Parts: sequence; structure tokens; C-alpha cells
Amino acid sequence: MLIPIIVCGAIVTAVLVVLAAGSMLPESHQASVNRRLAASPEAVWAALTDLEGQVHWRKDLQSIKVLGQDPVRWVETMKMGEVPMRIDRTEAPALLVTRIDSDDLPFGGTWTFNVAPDGQGSNVTITEDGFVKPPLFRFLSKYVFGHDKTLNGFADSLVSKFGEAVG
Repeated sequence: MLIPIIVCGAIVTAVLVVLAAGSMLPESHQASVNRRLAASPEAVWAALTDLEGQVHWRKDLQSIKVLGQDPVRWVETMKMGEVPMRIDRTEAPALLVTRIDSDDLPFGGTWTFNVAPDGQGSNVTITEDGFVKPPLFRFLSKYVFGHDKTLNGFADSLVSKFGEAVG
């Protein structure tokens, strides 16, 4: 009988430590990834702004439904659920700023895509200025998954879209 009590006590203690550590982390964070592509800035821009076409190359994406223009708004459906998005700013073919368009989610923020010419190709930098509200998710985002996990997945899918090796 003593062993189950000790195991339960250890689990409760671990959860409390994780929650305490998560509550001490700031809600906001910034993460950035960079990829070099052989594709031109115009080709990269076309891929980034063809929202419905992203279903064909983004591994995390199940569907996209465009809701409207001015500003451009859409809903991305992934395994974890639906995420409403919008475009905040564009400067073709160099700058695209997208934002999670909901206050009801436990996370949010912007992704800034900078696309710069690099020889015959492009240098793409994606920067997330995000926030995570619940302390447990903050802890997991920082120490388990990493703030750049989703960025890296998107960037790797973009590289693959142009037939280049991810690595």
C-alpha cells in the first residue's frame, strides 16, 4: 500500500513542479528559423501567399478555408484543431506578416516571413513573436517541444515543396 502512495505523491509533486516552473516563464517568446532555397523570391512568395495551395505541401495541414479579403483571413485545420489566421502586412515579394486571429486560443502571435534574394535563390527567415497562456503549455513549449518546432516544420515543408533536400 505504501508504494502506490509514494508513486502518486511523486506524480503530484512532478506536476506541481512543472506548473510552478511554467508559471515563472514569460507568456511571450520569440523564435526564428532560416532556410536557403534555390527558388527565387517570387516563387517563394507565390508559395507563401497561395493559401489553398499550401494543403499540398504543408505536412501539418489538413485543410484551409479562406474566409475573406481585406484583410485576408482564413482557417487552418490541423490535427490539433482549427486556427483562424489573417494577414497583417505584405510587401511582395519580401515581407509577409501573418497573425493568429483569435483571442480564445491558449496561444497566439505573429509569424514574420522575410524573403531575401540570395544569388540565384532565396534566403527565408521566419520569426515567431508568440505567447502561450497556460503555465503547463509554457513549460512544454519551452522545454519539451521548443518554441521553434512548428517553425521548423513549416520551413522544412517549404524546402520540400521546391524539391530540395531537408537537412
